[in-house]
Amino acid sequence: MRCLQTVIGLLLAALLLLGLAYRQALFQEGNPLPLLRAVAELEVTGAEIAPVTADGLKLVQRAGSGSGPLTRWLARQGWVLHDQMGAGLFYRRGATTLPVQSRTWTRRYV
Repeated sequence: MRCLQTVIGLLLAALLLLGLAYRQALFQEGNPLPLLRAVAELEVTGAEIAPVTADGLKLVQRAGSGSGPLTRWLARQGWVLHDQMGAGLFYRRGATTLPVQSRTWTRRYV
């Protein structure tokens, strides 16, 4: 019994040290829980894109899928792809322009 408590204590200490060592990567986007929920939604439902925030201003999609999922998601809201400059996309709805920036979160998700 004493040996089991020692092993559990050492494992918890190792997890704490790993968390401290990698905290900048884990918390690069602030609270990682909404992002992890959105990634889980992508994996479980097979969706192309998932909202990270309730207002839909922050989204996540699989890396390598291009701008297609985002363009289809925004098209349902009336936006049309107008231009692309590097990682920046520009959508239009009437006279309004929506600039969108993408960046890699992990090697699997943008």
